[in-house]
Amino acid sequence: MNEHFLESRRLGLRHWRASDLPLALGLWTNPEVARFISSTPPTEPDVRARLARELATQTTHGMQYWPVFLLANGDFVGCCGLRPRAQEPDVPEFGVHLLPGHWGHGYATEAASLVIACAFGADTGRSLPAAIQTTPLPAGSWRGWVSSTRTTSSIRPRA
Repeated sequence: MNEHFLESRRLGLRHWRASDLPLALGLWTNPEVARFISSTPPTEPDVRARLARELATQTTHGMQYWPVFLLANGDFVGCCGLRPRAQEPDVPEFGVHLLPGHWGHGYATEAASLVIACAFGADTGRSLPAAIQTTPLPAGSWRGWVSSTRTTSSIRPRA
């Protein structure tokens, strides 16, 4: 049974489940991934809380950072999706986290294209803020994150 609600040629996205904790732990506690999204390595309780937030965000807002899988073999790639922004809850924020073994294959771009097309539908007049973390986060440094992150003013699907 295909559980993917979004598919490309190579990738499928579905909703997180509580039983996906092992996948979430493997992703968000991976040091190569964590260094781009947290100034301190996440613990198992941190990941449990993050997964619970993803589940709640899907229920409440109809969005989350959805798990991404290879269609060819079912391998877990990471996650990609949307979440409400704290400052503007009606404007979703885009994000993608991939396991290092899947870097450099174009999966982030492919998953992003699916998510953005899903978010915009036929409405190409909306913008979608995205924080792009280009360098690892210094331990305990919020200022380091702000200085090394670009926030796009708009990401729009191709017309």
